[in-house]
Amino acid sequence: MVLAVLTVICVTRISLAPKYLYYFDSVNFALSLEEFNPAMHQPQPPGYPLFVAFLRLVHLLIPKPEHVLLAAGILTAALAVILVWWLGELMFSAPAGFSAAVLLTLNPAFWLAGISNQVRLWLAAGAAATAIACWHSIELPASRTPFLIAAAVLGIAAGFRPAMLVLLLPLLIFSGIAARRKLRDWIAGASVLAAATGIWLGYTVVVSGGPAAYVGLLRDYAKDQFSASSALMGAPLSSAWTMWKAALVWNGLGVLSWVWAAALFRRGDWKPGLRLWFLAAWFVPPFLFHSLIHVGDPDHTLITVAALCLAGGAVLARLHQRLTPEGWLIANGLALSINALLFFLPAGGLAGASTYRMVARIDSTTRATFEAIGELGKQGPVTLVAYDSFVTWRHLSYYLPDTPLIVLREPHRGPVDPSRVWRIEQRRTMAPAIDAHGRIRLPAARRIVWLMPVQDAAAPAELAHSVDLRQWGPVHYLEIADETAFGLGSYRFIVQPPAASGH
Repeated sequence: MVLAVLTVICVTRISLAPKYLYYFDSVNFALSLEEFNPAMHQPQPPGYPLFVAFLRLVHLLIPKPEHVLLAAGILTAALAVILVWWLGELMFSAPAGFSAAVLLTLNPAFWLAGISNQVRLWLAAGAAATAIACWHSIELPASRTPFLIAAAVLGIAAGFRPAMLVLLLPLLIFSGIAARRKLRDWIAGASVLAAATGIWLGYTVVVSGGPAAYVGLLRDYAKDQFSASSALMGAPLSSAWTMWKAALVWNGLGVLSWVWAAALFRRGDWKPGLRLWFLAAWFVPPFLFHSLIHVGDPDHTLITVAALCLAGGAVLARLHQRLTPEGWLIANGLALSINALLFFLPAGGLAGASTYRMVARIDSTTRATFEAIGELGKQGPVTLVAYDSFVTWRHLSYYLPDTPLIVLREPHRGPVDPSRVWRIEQRRTMAPAIDAHGRIRLPAARRIVWLMPVQDAAAPAELAHSVDLRQWGPVHYLEIADETAFGLGSYRFIVQPPAASGH
């Protein structure tokens, strides 16, 4: 059965995997294979040290970072499905475990993470592992060991995805309360949790430059991530309302695959009890965090999606008592088909973010961009200028380390700070060359390739007013004479020979 799970996951992930590293975070993880340093966003804070260690183990067998991440995602997805299956059998029944595994395998957010941002799969795997340990702790109240194991599992799982330490702590506490743990059990559990967490957290803090530097790193990263969408961090109410709807929609999409079965219930089929409270302790705290603090992508919700798949498995298991074996398998097949349809359905709005259409669009644009740069590079040396580019500067510097890259960090849609400019060469970031008039120096004898928003014509139109701007696929380029000056937004440029520009 494990082989069947792995086969399904391999087929559905490998066939849809993008050619290049999917997005900014993926490049960060690829760079962490060479050097782990959250201060350099290798990977981004808070660091994910155990996931990086896992990637490096996979990297021993697989050379290409793109394939490393894909393989790690396949293994993690299989682990998560098996753990949810096991948990369903423990809490409900064998049919419930099977159905829960079916629901998770092709859940839109789960499938999305498997081909785009594999570290988030650990939200499902870590939550399921912690829930199994916590359920054992409840079932064996006379023994302290299960509670200590639950604390250790949570601490280790958080090393793959540190947010789980906070989001799943209420579930651990609930398991202790439900089992009526004594004070010495709580003290021992807290000690084990601190030890399991301290192993990876201490290393991460040291690598990041010490406690003060790491705390500052987390503070700055949280401000950058949360301030635009959380009303608690100063975001407008409209943005906060959109985030709340996103948490609801991205959790609810997978529910659509099994909620129809609940309509077939009779009164008395579902009796609230300990299991329902257990699922609530698992689901509610992360959902509140995603509703009020931060949820940026559909697969951020996998920590709660796993709980909903478990609930769905329990619902579908009820049909096992009423249908023939063949009918029950058809019901599971229907749930699986609904999930697949939701993943490929060209939906709009928030639901569209969890569909394959988003992956296909990013993959297609990334491929076209690198192909265009490659063709232009065959005709002579180029310098890249990234200006609110769809393909991120992190991708450009990773895949084209020998090509000079100018990064204009402020988008043209808002106020522009001319000082927020980077020059990147050989993946080293430095200040750009600026002349006495505050103009950014661009080297002569090079084609200047511009990477700008794909569906926004404002920036190219502005450039075209002052220079001969041409287009090749999704990129623009220009070839201009020495000492030519031009502007874009608040930025000003001057093309000068290499000796003058310092290149």
